[in-house]
Amino acid sequence: RARYHPTPTTMSSFSGRTELEESRIALAKRPPFRIIAGTGNRQIAEQISEHLEVPLLPCDLGSFNNGETRVKLNESVRGSQVFIVCSPRPHHINDDIMEILLLADTLRRSSAVDITAVIPLFPYARQDRKPEGRVPLSRALVGGLFIAPGLNRLITKDPP
Repeated sequence: RARYHPTPTTMSSFSGRTELEESRIALAKRPPFRIIAGTGNRQIAEQISEHLEVPLLPCDLGSFNNGETRVKLNESVRGSQVFIVCSPRPHHINDDIMEILLLADTLRRSSAVDITAVIPLFPYARQDRKPEGRVPLSRALVGGLFIAPGLNRLITKDPP
């Protein structure tokens, strides 16, 4: 038995436009890029957002009862260029790194075209050389972690 499945060319009853035209209009109204704030120093993301007159992308950030990080986007980012702004906080560096990684993975799986992390103070930046044997190159390891979820760029500054 045949069932009716609406197609992108189906006419919308209230505007006289097709669904495809409606979605194109909605995409045209969106800003050319989106900004999402991590929990680490949210004030920086709010200041950037206010200065550029681009609203922050709404999302739910938190943790489960066992301490695992939870991330959920509340809007579509399909086809968008997205900037993750998060500055890891003292005593929460590892949690903030995980949050950035999960945000990047969520954005990639939500079809964001371009993902850039803006991290003013890069975590583990002081551990960029091996002063002796049997010590890790933590900066290189953390930098490699940011590549895995699909970040296209990482903007940071050198430590003081």
